[in-house]
Amino acid sequence: MDFQRFDTLTYKVHEYHLEKAWMRFEKARFKPILIKSWAAAQFYTEPIKRRDNDIDLIIKPDRYDEAVEFLKSLNENIAID
Repeated sequence: MDFQRFDTLTYKVHEYHLEKAWMRFEKARFKPILIKSWAAAQFYTEPIKRRDNDIDLIIKPDRYDEAVEFLKSLNENIAID
């Protein structure tokens, strides 16, 4: 198995999901802040080597419940914390 190719593909799929989720939250005017996972990987020498399982977004506390409902309404299989 070509691990470099697998790592690159996995990284790109995660990046796609991140962009998709980010755009939807932005469009809904949640103004998310990305933490951990992909954001942290950008400081690695080889970001594709860092495995990401989910997307970690910060939302204003007073909009948390609304954001949870919004995420459910998307009805997509994107792992967001």
